[in-house]
Amino acid sequence: MKTKNLENFNMIKNESAEERWEKKSVLKSKTVYDCEKMRSAKFFGVGTFDYSDERTMPGKSPMSIAISANTDIQDIRPRPSSNFSIAFENENWSEYNRLSVWVYPESIGFQNFYFHISVWNEAGQALAHAPSLIPNVWNHVFFEMPGFSRDKITKVSMGPLMMGCPPEAEPEVRFFFSDVQIEAVEPDYELGWDLQDRIAYCHSGYGKNQEKIAITGVSRSGQFALLNESGKEVFASNCQKINNDYGKFFSLDFSSFNLEGKYRLKTDDRLTPLFEISGFPFKNAILQSLKFLKSLRCGCEVQGVHSPCHLTHHTIHPLDGRLISDHGGWHDAGDVSQYEICTAEMVHALVDLWGKVRSRDKQLADLVLDEAKWGANWLLKTHFGDGFRSLAVLYSIWTSNQIKSAETLKPETENSLKSVAENGPFENFLASAALSAVSKAFVDSDPVFSKWCLRISKADFGFGYDGYEKGIFTKRWGKGPVAQVSGSLVLAASQLYELTNEQAYLEKAIKFADEIIACQQADYPNWKKPLRGFFYEDPTHQTLLTFEHRGHEQSPVHALAKLCQLAPDHAKAG
Repeated sequence: MKTKNLENFNMIKNESAEERWEKKSVLKSKTVYDCEKMRSAKFFGVGTFDYSDERTMPGKSPMSIAISANTDIQDIRPRPSSNFSIAFENENWSEYNRLSVWVYPESIGFQNFYFHISVWNEAGQALAHAPSLIPNVWNHVFFEMPGFSRDKITKVSMGPLMMGCPPEAEPEVRFFFSDVQIEAVEPDYELGWDLQDRIAYCHSGYGKNQEKIAITGVSRSGQFALLNESGKEVFASNCQKINNDYGKFFSLDFSSFNLEGKYRLKTDDRLTPLFEISGFPFKNAILQSLKFLKSLRCGCEVQGVHSPCHLTHHTIHPLDGRLISDHGGWHDAGDVSQYEICTAEMVHALVDLWGKVRSRDKQLADLVLDEAKWGANWLLKTHFGDGFRSLAVLYSIWTSNQIKSAETLKPETENSLKSVAENGPFENFLASAALSAVSKAFVDSDPVFSKWCLRISKADFGFGYDGYEKGIFTKRWGKGPVAQVSGSLVLAASQLYELTNEQAYLEKAIKFADEIIACQQADYPNWKKPLRGFFYEDPTHQTLLTFEHRGHEQSPVHALAKLCQLAPDHAKAG
């Protein structure tokens, strides 16, 4: 399957943070490694390392570092890298706050490369950046480090991760590095609301009849104006001074202006990019999100990204050796893996979004539901039928889509072409909730698909409930917080009750809603600024429900809201 409609979405690069960083004035700079042999670099990883004048950055050093590697690494895990490091003897970089290097990836058939660059100090602390590089051009790789201790720098390391070789590419690649510099730039403010002279506005736009406010840190004139696309002033007012716990600001309030169109804000000589005022200003943000999801699709061609991928990857059942092909869904990120938790929550979010936009914009709603179905099909195909699922699918690399020998398929053979299924209640509840939402969405347009989703949703809920009662959890993620897991149970049960009208689902939802409520701070605590309504991990109220990296803060609230919607007359609903 080939993804479609990607060309209809417009991603505006010149409004990105990366573009803004690139345009910053460099106040001063210092070459710390000119890629000649003034300081020996140490190579580690796969491939070969040398100094070369074959390809150099115009206007920079006459020499480059060259790394050559073969990317045909289908059965190597963890993914190898081709890195070099430069040692520094506790150098003081305090006067500089940005690291910069130019990199040229030379290849045939690759669309991009996953790259890592890190800086280290004497305390053993490291700061890393992981951009994607475009092949066959010089890429400017840079990142700011204002909050990083830079008075005793000991090492800089960089290089690509060897992500395998897709069938459209040739395996031999080369990377050229030029001119490693440290630079001083005006840093972005990392913490708080120090806007300086920038205007903070809603990039997705403003609702026609809703509040419309932007803020800035500087307005010498104390006035602002709203300009239409042609630059004509259509509204003007005074800036309102704000002084609160967050700082001192100027508020640009144009809430009384309700004419639909595209506009810019201006104060002094500063202009924002165009933004929209309309009855549905978030449409473009939704389209951009869909474009991003389509670019992450696995198992099909994504134009400009990859050919059909991971077609031979599979998940194996640890108890009986059954195999399931697990391509499909969406890659997690640059490491091209996939996690059932993320896919299930994304499918559910897309269906919820479809429910909000279908009466407003049918074409947009169809695009949203099509993407939800893509993810739902992965949830359906990776269900073993006994509680086990493909949960952590570590594709890890691009492959040739060939199984090189029958040995690869044996359960005892470790390689990058298969993952091992697990049985996790939280994961089964998430799949159940997502598939029941999909079932409801397709009940009229595709009744066969709808019934399939409902059947698997009911099965997943049963496996999840049984596993939760028995205390089962996955090896990878461990036992989840009560508020999180009970939230997923209540949501799945509530949705199944809505679809089937079976009282048993409602009874289970009500029972475990009590567990969620027991985790919540119901009374005002004796704090300087008291707050209630938040959740702890469990009824002991010892640990706040917080998440690092991947979050599920919505789980208890989403569940309780859905249950109250379905049982508004219950004694505890109020």
